[in-house]
Amino acid sequence: MTVPVWLLDVDGVVNACSRKPDGSVWPKDQWLSGKAQNRDGEFPILWAQPVVDFIRDVHESGRAEVRWHTTWQKDAAAIEALCGLPAFEVAVAPEFDAAVTYAAEAIREGRPDWWKLPSAERVVRDEKRPLVWTDDDITYSLKRYDADAGLRAYSPALLVSPNDRTGLTPKHLRRIGDFLDLHAAAGGAS
Repeated sequence: MTVPVWLLDVDGVVNACSRKPDGSVWPKDQWLSGKAQNRDGEFPILWAQPVVDFIRDVHESGRAEVRWHTTWQKDAAAIEALCGLPAFEVAVAPEFDAAVTYAAEAIREGRPDWWKLPSAERVVRDEKRPLVWTDDDITYSLKRYDADAGLRAYSPALLVSPNDRTGLTPKHLRRIGDFLDLHAAAGGAS
């Protein structure tokens, strides 16, 4: 059986980029807040406990291999500690350190210029594994490209781009759960 990979962003996905929790998405008593440190300083973090519980369950049940795919890079360990998540690997993304060079080359070649896309491509093309990719910037960063179709040419892929103010919602978690149930059970077959 081929276990799907879940590329998980921090800000706008786990961390709702808002000062106040959105009670229309998750009940107010399900929201928690704290601070986490990364290389740029200390940041306020606002998360919905059901989101963290879902991510932890996916990992612990083996329904997907969760990998951080975020500008936090290795500093995502601070999010794990704050939110009570297990330790996840950070997605291999050499493009992160060379983002400006990567973007310039991509623009010249007419390719998407977002440094995060190649990691997703490697999962489906090279590893031949189903992919869940959650990032609030997917819609904006890939709007000129049919990234879903490009990734699905190699393996099943689900791209979820939540509103950065709310992060993942119950609807998103249902879609992710359904995708993982289908593709983990089918051994990754589409």
